Amino acid sequence: MDCMKLHIHISVYIYSASVFCRVRPLSKKNIADGAKAAVGFPSDTDISVDVGGKMAAFQFDRVFDSSSTQEQVFVCVGERERERIKRGLVRR
Repeated sequence: MDCMKLHIHISVYIYSASVFCRVRPLSKKNIADGAKAAVGFPSDTDISVDVGGKMAAFQFDRVFDSSSTQEQVFVCVGERERERIKRGLVRR
């Protein structure tokens, strides 16, 4: 691998962002209005969304469903970033 390709490979690794998705629960008003959840959670990294009767699939580094707590989100996100910093993958 030549120096330029190696630099690009390392830069992508260092500057790659983690993308998280959190879906809020339906509110009492939503439920009272008869709203139904239009989101499915096939795995911890995948989400499916009903868009006009067709399911659209999306993938993230981590998906938090509507039952996830703030604490769970912060622990997961914080742990990932702590590990990245520890390994020197985040430049300040």
